[in-house]
Amino acid sequence: MNSTPEYVRLEGVSPECFDGDHARTRNFLNRLKRFALMNDDAVVVKNTLKRCTYSLTLIDGPNVEGWSERAYRCIRPTRQNSERSNDASPNKTAWDVLEEDFLQSFVDYVERERACGKIKRLSMTDGRIDKYVAAFELLAHRAPSIKLDDPANLRTFARGLPRRLAENTSISKTFTQ
Repeated sequence: MNSTPEYVRLEGVSPECFDGDHARTRNFLNRLKRFALMNDDAVVVKNTLKRCTYSLTLIDGPNVEGWSERAYRCIRPTRQNSERSNDASPNKTAWDVLEEDFLQSFVDYVERERACGKIKRLSMTDGRIDKYVAAFELLAHRAPSIKLDDPANLRTFARGLPRRLAENTSISKTFTQ
């Protein structure tokens, strides 16, 4: 019986390199996670150290060089057989630690404010209600303080609808009663 791992060719398009642009942090990480999920049977994804190392190859450029070196030094001592991080986080895998540090290091501090501003200016165009709803939900997700079922946010949603549609929806009726 062959005990060597079977290497599976990675499928799909791996995310573009992350260069430190804080506005792209969430998008990069989401793309990386989707790529990993698509390839969850590949050794490079199953083994958290290999996943970390692969991910670090996609984080490149002068704005991330220092972080990347520090991240490598953090995961390097992790033992491959346990795939757990160092003593500071015994219940986390190296991937958990790397992901958490990546998000903390490249957080987009103005994402919430930018999302709030866009949501106030958002309006439905060309009769594309699905596009409007999707955009509103995405912006609300980017600004965690915006709760979709909050009456003030429902009013904001209704204001972005064409007047005739807003008048005929149960949302606007809720606020006029």
